[in-house]
Amino acid sequence: MQGCGNGSKIITAAKGINAAVGLNSNARKAEWIMTKAEIIEKVKEVIAAPSCCPEAKAACRAYLDAVGTEGEKAAEKAMIAELKEDVTSIEGFIAFSASDTGKKIFGEAQAKAMNEAAVKAQAAGAKYCICAACTAGGAILDELA
Repeated sequence: MQGCGNGSKIITAAKGINAAVGLNSNARKAEWIMTKAEIIEKVKEVIAAPSCCPEAKAACRAYLDAVGTEGEKAAEKAMIAELKEDVTSIEGFIAFSASDTGKKIFGEAQAKAMNEAAVKAQAAGAKYCICAACTAGGAILDELA
């Protein structure tokens, strides 16, 4: 499974689902501390993810460009704000992958497989969508938001 697929369409639809069920992507803080190098690696993972929307890619690239400069804090703040908009909760993704819109975007069989994988991930403790962009973006939010 490649992830969410067309990041822009999926993020837009999933945002509506998160809002409809009253969820946000920063439900609770993580209990570990990431190093700056680990954060940078996660930012690169978001950028590389096929499921990442253009806005998140741009915010993450701007952050990487600003690391070590006086603009780093502002770029980090902008990246966090964008990730809060784009990272989908596991509940939101489960609902989306089971929806008619999810089935239309992914196809019936792929949507079912993704939904089943997301339900298993949630049972194992996942709190974000299982695509690469949301998984890495969620780790960044857990650390920085």
